[in-house]
Amino acid sequence: HDHGMNIKCTEGRNIQIMCAFYGINHQVLSTCTIPNAHNAPVCYFNSSLEVVKAACNNKTECHLNNFKHTFTDPCRGFEKALFVRWKCV
Repeated sequence: HDHGMNIKCTEGRNIQIMCAFYGINHQVLSTCTIPNAHNAPVCYFNSSLEVVKAACNNKTECHLNNFKHTFTDPCRGFEKALFVRWKCV
């Protein structure tokens, strides 16, 4: 499923991306359910931070809808997730 992600700040504040990755990270798996997670490799799409920053930084709102198509697949055959940490400044 590619439901996408919406990031929005209140009026007058802009998004600042702290960190972002598309892939699988075992430290984050406890917070969400990813099929095959227990035997999944840790994997990242290397430029996910740059892609998310380019889409979102210094905007009031951004949509990360098509990340499955924007990012090349870091480990085929496994469900992955997009994780983003941001603040509104």
